[in-house]
This record gives sequence, structure tokens and C-alpha cells, in this order.
Amino acid sequence: MDWSDLRVYELVKTLERLTPFETLTMLNNGNAPSKDEVYMIAPLKLNTPVINVLIYYIYLLNDCKLHQKLVDNISFHWHCLEIQTAKEALIEADKQQRTPLKAI
Repeated sequence: MDWSDLRVYELVKTLERLTPFETLTMLNNGNAPSKDEVYMIAPLKLNTPVINVLIYYIYLLNDCKLHQKLVDNISFHWHCLEIQTAKEALIEADKQQRTPLKAI
């Protein structure tokens, strides 16, 4: 990830200021997220910007769909790593993208 790229900077700033509901709405082209999506992210014990990166990352990985197992596994992993910021989450997502995902 090129941190000098203005688009990356703008993405981080956007994910830092939105709520998870707003992030889901943005990624759904302005349409409200489904109840299932809202229920998946509601119990997460991560900072809001980290949840937003998680949503963004899973949408990229999974054809714009959240899946409970992915949400649970990645959020647990990031919680264990004590990821606190959108930038830290994007760095970790970039690392995970370069390493093949293990079977879930």
C-alpha cells in the first residue's frame, strides 16, 4: 500500500470519521445495510475506524458481502493484535492480503 498516495490518505480519513452503518451504506452505493450486516458488526469489540476497515476489507475480499465467519475470525485476530487505528488495520489487511487466507 502506497501511503503517499492521496487516495489512501483520503480512504483512511473517511474510515476514521464514518460510523460502521455509514460505511456499509457507502459501500452499498447509498443503500441502507441489511439487518444481518448490522447485527454482524454490532457486537464487535474494536474501535470504530478499525471496524470500518474490517468492513471495507471483507467487502473487497468477498464480492461486497459480509460473512459472519470472516467478520468473527478477522475481528478476533485484530483484537488479539490490539489494532487501534484505521491505519494499523489497513496495514494488517494488506499483510493478510499478501498471505493466502487459511481455510475458515
